[in-house]
Amino acid sequence: MKYLGLDIGEKKIGVAESESGILATPLPPLQMSEKFLFELGKIIEDRLPEKIIFGLPKHQDGSENQLAAEIRQLAEVVKGEFNVEVDFADEYGTTVEAERRLRVAGVNPRELSRYDDSMAAVVILEHYFEDNPQKNKNEKGEG
Repeated sequence: MKYLGLDIGEKKIGVAESESGILATPLPPLQMSEKFLFELGKIIEDRLPEKIIFGLPKHQDGSENQLAAEIRQLAEVVKGEFNVEVDFADEYGTTVEAERRLRVAGVNPRELSRYDDSMAAVVILEHYFEDNPQKNKNEKGEG
């Protein structure tokens, strides 16, 4: 099963993909603008994901923050517009983890913001895979 992961931010949307349901790869981030759905549509048409995983912002205690409702609404729009399955993964701590991974990889600290949104989308997808191993196994036709 092919997946897209999205890290929705105020200015940029991090994008990642996975064909394995195990590892994810960052794609160039999108700008949050009136053209967002059009740009996302081009990615969906090109990559043909079967499921899009939206990072859902939560507080440390697990409760959803105020942006979560907006992301849930956006997910419903994407689901209807592109006829693709959607799901959610907790994005708590993903930006910190993304920046840590980029520093370990040797990315110049001044360049971190250029890559951190899509790397956060990678972390979101990987968390989703870790948190839903049986679900992913069944979707791959195993078990």
